[in-house]
Amino acid sequence: MDLRQLRYFQAVAAAGSLSTAARRLGVSQPALSVALRKLEAAVGAPLLARDQRGAALTTAGRSLLGAVDQALAVLADGQRAAVAAAQAPGGRLVLACAATVAPALSPVVVGALLAALPTLRPEVLPLPSTEVEQAVQSRAADLGLVTHVARSRELVRALVVDDELVVVGQSAPSWAEAGAMVRAGPLWLDGSLPAAASLQAELGRRGLPCARIVKGRPD
Repeated sequence: MDLRQLRYFQAVAAAGSLSTAARRLGVSQPALSVALRKLEAAVGAPLLARDQRGAALTTAGRSLLGAVDQALAVLADGQRAAVAAAQAPGGRLVLACAATVAPALSPVVVGALLAALPTLRPEVLPLPSTEVEQAVQSRAADLGLVTHVARSRELVRALVVDDELVVVGQSAPSWAEAGAMVRAGPLWLDGSLPAAASLQAELGRRGLPCARIVKGRPD
């Protein structure tokens, strides 16, 4: 019993006659008959009842056909999966990520990549924000994840997460007094964050320039 015999048997069952099945399969009718006789010998029971009207399945043939249909369908699925796996992009992918956002964002990006391309082997490379773009341009990394990116013709940008940046401070009785507190400072700014300069500029545009700015990380 082999796959060719099973496929021939399935074709005869669908066509209802050896001549029609042979024509659809592109084989001679004698060759088809020989293959079916070998299959019946392997099974140990007649599978087809032949007469002038065609070929009808016997009880054994009907029982075998269900199993053959399932087996050939599984094989077809396996073949398609194998072809897709062979053609799918895979291998190592380095994701350079700003160290400040790596813990929060890299799992999200890596999860999305693996969902789309399960054969990838992603590796996260934490770097200072200022070095992420350079790593991508030098091909030390395949992708980069940053909070701010310079406009470069060599890089393609895509928004992954739209996050909100807020300022927090002590409560004040009124907006006027809150603004006075911001202007008086001190304002802690982590100088390693690209967003620090943007935050300082935005405060100035809103009429809240801070008189005392302390650069660095507060303990």
